[in-house]
Amino acid sequence: MNQSAPGITRAGDKLHQGSEAPSGWCAEDDNVHPAVLRLMQAVVDGSRRRGRHISVCGDAASDPFAAAIFAGLGICSLSVRPKQVAEIKELFRNLYFAELKAIASEALICKDAAAVRSLIGHYLDSAATTRRDPVGTNRS
Repeated sequence: MNQSAPGITRAGDKLHQGSEAPSGWCAEDDNVHPAVLRLMQAVVDGSRRRGRHISVCGDAASDPFAAAIFAGLGICSLSVRPKQVAEIKELFRNLYFAELKAIASEALICKDAAAVRSLIGHYLDSAATTRRDPVGTNRS
């Protein structure tokens, strides 16, 4: 069963409706802000205890940096914009799930979204140089 997280959605909607955002947040990178990622991790952990999985859709799932972090957090499915399906699939063909989990753990303690983007950017750049097994394989 797919479980949505309306509280996270409402928080994101408030940011995009022009409400005052917390210091250090901006529309381009709030989906990878460490506070949002910690909230998402708590939702994922709670869903596992209840035998459910979490999906992310829309702009957040279509952002390659965010998609990689979300997979590392344990998000089970991403619903991306049709024009980006091939890009996101190709991205995951070059990544190891165990590494994504480690990067996501580091992202949770970053000071802001820019630091998270830098962290995942460095990882994705290095991963792009070597062909790897897809995230969905059992080689973690």
